[in-house]
Amino acid sequence: TNEMYDWGTLSVTFEDCSHATVEYDSTMEYVNGEEFGSGQIPLVRLASISGFECSETPVAGLYEGYFHSDTLQQSLPGFLAIAPNGEFSVSISDSSVGLGKWSISGTSFSGSAQLLGTEIGQYSDVSGLSMSGVFSAGYRIVGDYAIEEDDKGTFDFLANSALYRSRVSLAEIAGTYRVKTMFTGASGSLTLAESGSLGGSDDYGCTYAGEITQPDPQFNLLGFSITVTGCSSWNGSYRGYGAQIENQEPDDHRVIRLIGKHEKFPAIIELRR
Repeated sequence: TNEMYDWGTLSVTFEDCSHATVEYDSTMEYVNGEEFGSGQIPLVRLASISGFECSETPVAGLYEGYFHSDTLQQSLPGFLAIAPNGEFSVSISDSSVGLGKWSISGTSFSGSAQLLGTEIGQYSDVSGLSMSGVFSAGYRIVGDYAIEEDDKGTFDFLANSALYRSRVSLAEIAGTYRVKTMFTGASGSLTLAESGSLGGSDDYGCTYAGEITQPDPQFNLLGFSITVTGCSSWNGSYRGYGAQIENQEPDDHRVIRLIGKHEKFPAIIELRR
């Protein structure tokens, strides 16, 4: 039979996509009595897997999970689109949307955003959302959240790495889409050019003009900036992030979901074709 012994501790720290450091500290000895001791071993990537790009921003990505509310005593589905430029979009139950800033230190994650949502059919400024926790690159973010003067609890999000790594190009997603927006509930048509510029209108008479960008062309993450006119109180500039998502409807060949806000209203915009 094999016997198990405590050898000591070993940790691996990744500095970036191509470099890591192994640190070890052993309490065992060789058979000749010499100690393994402690030390560091630098590692350098020798090869990559085709089709699996590596992000220099390890926390960036698309995440799906839950906000576990202490106030409501229930779990609310959520979505995070974390861009490599230090910004993120967040949605809670598709009724509240935030756009804010994030930062990391080691494996610690923190973020803050202005959250806009709905209350009894009316839009209201729910004010500050703060999040703090730990992340495991390409896998999970867990921690605590608080919505100023309204709610607090914990959150648990898993990275959808396969979706994030499914590279798309602006030329590939160019075309004419059916569009539906959260802030009016209206449907319409929108055309996206290969340059990323877009334009269209909906059946409320609202007109859309703006652009879609790619913060990192290696990954499926889209930024957007859209100006709405002819739409009464909903007029204004909306911005945020989103992605081409997994298609659940057999009649739709491509679905793009965008999450963002302007100073008064949240925005979840779905493009389908």
